[in-house]
This record gives sequence, C-alpha cells and structure tokens, in this order.
Amino acid sequence: MTAVGSLLAPGSDDAGGLRDANGAVSILRRALAGSPQLRKGLGFTVALAATTALGRISIPLLAQQVIDRVIVQGFRPAFVRDACLATAALAVVVA
Repeated sequence: MTAVGSLLAPGSDDAGGLRDANGAVSILRRALAGSPQLRKGLGFTVALAATTALGRISIPLLAQQVIDRVIVQGFRPAFVRDACLATAALAVVVA
C-alpha cells in the first residue's frame, strides 16, 4: 500500500469515491495524527489565510461603511479620513 493509500479512510477507494459522509474529516484527522509537520504548520497556514481574507475584504468594507454613513449621517470628513487611514495601515500590515 502506498503512503497516500494508507491515509485513505476505511470504506473509500483510490478513485476518490468516499462511501461514508465523514471521509474527508477522517482522512484529515489521520494525516494530522501521522505527521507532526502537518500539525505544526496548520496553525500558521490558517493564520495566513485569515490575514489574507482580512486584507481582501478591507477595501470593500471601507467603501461600504463610507457610503452607508454618508447616506445616513451626512458627509463627515473626519470619519472618512480615519477610516481610510485605518484601512491603509491594515493594507500595509497585510502586504
């Protein structure tokens, strides 16, 4: 049996067809249990993914907040300036 084949969940086949509903979770658990390197790097990978997601959503969120607050509360230059500076700082940290 190959290394990949040993990670397959019981009840699965090599063609990728899983017979049980928890197949992917089971395979992930077995892989994490069998490889300390995967477990060690998982937290870092999740942190990078969250940081990237935060960076990608910051500009659309800024635009939405500025437009919504201008419509509801009227134009406030101080809010727009502060929101833009905060988003720019976030963009620098993420980049």
